[in-house]
Amino acid sequence: MADTMVALTIEERIQRQIDSGRYADASEVLKQALALMEREENLKLLKALIAEAEESIARGEVYEMTDEFWDEVWDEAMAMDPNTPLPEHLRP
Repeated sequence: MADTMVALTIEERIQRQIDSGRYADASEVLKQALALMEREENLKLLKALIAEAEESIARGEVYEMTDEFWDEVWDEAMAMDPNTPLPEHLRP
């Protein structure tokens, strides 16, 4: 019975969104809900990556972004797949 009550609550919440005029139907409500869930997951990942970067910086693991640095990045990229050239504006 609890599952039925939860399902009805979800249906009611969807219907409220439709009744508000923001969405035409349940499909639009669900698409938006899924998009927001994906965005939340992406934000969590981004926050974790930022925290990891901040920890690296605190440990002194940083690189100066010089022309030489980017030349090395380019050389490594070409060594991985020389048949896939980068766009002209990204070449050193």
